[in-house]
Amino acid sequence: MSEGTDDKIKEYLEAINRNPNDDRAHNDLGNAYYSRGEYRKAIEQYKIAKALKPDEAIYYSNIGDANRALRNWDEAINHYNEALKINPRDDWSLNSLGIIYYLKREYDKSIKYYNEAIGINPSDVYYTNIGDSYRMKGDLDSAIPYYEEAIGLNAEYDSAYNALGVVYYFKGEYDKAIQYYTKAIQIKPTAVYYSNLGDVYRALEKWDEAIENYKKAVELDPRDDISYNGLGNAYFSKRLYSKAIEQYEKAISINRNPIYFSNIGDANRRLKKWDRAIEYYQKAIDQAKEADPNDTTYHKSLGLAYNDRGVEYYNKGEDDKAIADYKKAIGLNSGDPVICHNLYLAYNAKGMYKEAEESLREAMNLDPENQTYSKELESLKSKGSQRL
Repeated sequence: MSEGTDDKIKEYLEAINRNPNDDRAHNDLGNAYYSRGEYRKAIEQYKIAKALKPDEAIYYSNIGDANRALRNWDEAINHYNEALKINPRDDWSLNSLGIIYYLKREYDKSIKYYNEAIGINPSDVYYTNIGDSYRMKGDLDSAIPYYEEAIGLNAEYDSAYNALGVVYYFKGEYDKAIQYYTKAIQIKPTAVYYSNLGDVYRALEKWDEAIENYKKAVELDPRDDISYNGLGNAYFSKRLYSKAIEQYEKAISINRNPIYFSNIGDANRRLKKWDRAIEYYQKAIDQAKEADPNDTTYHKSLGLAYNDRGVEYYNKGEDDKAIADYKKAIGLNSGDPVICHNLYLAYNAKGMYKEAEESLREAMNLDPENQTYSKELESLKSKGSQRL
């Protein structure tokens, strides 16, 4: 909380004490609360200002802004529309409506309102917002001219350069992406821009350049979990798995995103630390379930970890442990013929031919073109006299 904001709040409260009907003082106090993220307190003051002077459009749009920050979309929309009834040329409210519909993923509506705002005030911000809506619709080519228009209006508008970098990154035109991200960084070096540049270099398999840019990102913002994860991914790609784990753990300390736990699981699998891999895949599953009880995203990874540990048990001659792990793996990833085949091998090694045949036939059902499985089945049938 800044000392300057506290002084402003004190000043506005004193003004209100002197004149409780000072609508501007109430609005200014609302703005001070808004700047501190105290949106409900801001709304209280904006509403008092509106009641004192109901024909002032900005008080309605300010209430809309605070409700938008609280994700009270319908309430925000209502107040922006009230502002527009008073002032139909209120480009701020039109742009704000576009932002809400963008956040609601109703991109055609957002484009409509952004265009109306531009018709009143051709702002670089509004053009960039339209570009973002087209980009989120997946229409990358339509986004480009709007970002270029924004830059034409303001050659130092870093957000538009970054947005063009994003578009060209998704189009696979990495040289152009680097060009625009670099320009954005030259204007305003931020963690996001460096992280985006790191993503491009990682896509180009230029791991050292990626690492350099992710490091710059976390230097600028030590709370940037996405960049720590990107840095971990770059180390992972260089097969520096322990270093990767260090970065993933930093990401988790900021944001318990299930993918970060899964990434640690992946790194431990490469290090053949099966128990640790299983532990972190299970954590990924638990984290995902907190957001969505039906999310099975990470079950396959956990299944692969059980399979890998099963392979190690099998190679060590610990067939019972291998069988237990393969069964767990199949329970999590029933459509994988390799795991079914591995279970066949373990049963076969123990002389459990009936169970071996069942597992082998399941592998064949999942992969009927595999000639090895057919040959193995013939070999297994020849052991008929030994079957239980």
